[in-house]
Order: sequence, then C-alpha cells, then structure tokens
Amino acid sequence: MGLDERARQWLERADTTANDAAEATVGTLRRMSAGWRLEIGGQAVDVPHSRGMAHLAVLLGHPGQPVAAEDLAGWTAAASAQAVLDPAARRSYRRRLADLDETLADAEACADLGRADLARTERAALLDEIARHTGLGGRSRAFTDSRERARTAVQKALRRAVDAVAAADQELGSRLRGAVVTGTECFYQAGPGLPRTWKVTDQP
Repeated sequence: MGLDERARQWLERADTTANDAAEATVGTLRRMSAGWRLEIGGQAVDVPHSRGMAHLAVLLGHPGQPVAAEDLAGWTAAASAQAVLDPAARRSYRRRLADLDETLADAEACADLGRADLARTERAALLDEIARHTGLGGRSRAFTDSRERARTAVQKALRRAVDAVAAADQELGSRLRGAVVTGTECFYQAGPGLPRTWKVTDQP
C-alpha cells in the first residue's frame, strides 16, 4: 500500500518544517547571575558560567564571522576573571554550589541517576571554572599571550561549554557541536534546527 514510504515522507517534511522554523527564529543567549540561558522558540536551557560560554556568546553574536582565537581569548578573559573575583559573583557561586550539593544528595537518595548526573556535571564545571580563574588566595590567574596557547585554550573551553549544553539538552548540544568551528579562527555557522541570528546579552 506504500504506507511506510508515505509515513517516512511525512516525517521528513515535518522535520524540514521544524528546522526551517528554528532557523528563522531569533535565538537568545542571556547571562544570568551564575550561568547562561539559551532560548530557541519556547525552549530554554540553563548552563553554568564558564569561559567557554563567554567565547560562545561572542561567536553567536557574530554568526558566520571568523574571530581569531587570540582575539576571542582577549575579549573574554578579563570578563571571566572579573566574574570570579567579584564579591557578588562569589556569593552567587557559593549559593549555586550549595544548591547543587542539596540536589545531588536528594537525587542520590531517590536513586534518580539522571538528575544526579546533571548535578555532578554542573558542579564539576563550576568548580573547574573557579579553579582556572583563581590562584592562591583567590588571585586572578594571568592568561599567557601566545597564539598557539590561545587556540588550544579557546578550543578546549568551547568544547567544555558545548558539552555542558549537551548535558542539559543532548539534541541542542549535538547541533551546536556541528555549528561551532574552532581553530586559529573560530566561528558559528547555523546548522539544521539552529537560529541564524542570536540576541546576546553578556551582562547579568
């Protein structure tokens, strides 16, 4: 009767329509007190703050435009260090860590493995971010001004940021992984199901 083939065609058309709608939508990336919120249409994903998310904000704010890794690192390094050293941000991080500890304990008590994994992932990313931007006594670490070091650092930071998105929303993380190109120059190129344009707010 050809019903299987018709069903396949209907599903393909539905996927195409959904992708076209997403690409026509203006995405939003907004800095919150202790993290970032990505919104596409009616869906929202929250991820912890990191230097990689600051890099991603620059790329989404300039879609299709190559940005040198050195420039990307220079634009975001000071802002990331300031966020860690700022007293209000410190308090926000401590509150978020306490919330995550409570969530993790509750999830483990309830044997909710999925919620526990998400809490562990965010907690590890938050602790890693604090450690990378502070030294002994909470002093800011200096960023080495080297082209190769900047390329490597930006690539790793962006990978961690996309992994954090994937931990919260696997499909969105997978799509971003294919849309963010890293190297000596980095850029965001919208792929299927991702907005071509983003409204970025990088101040909480």
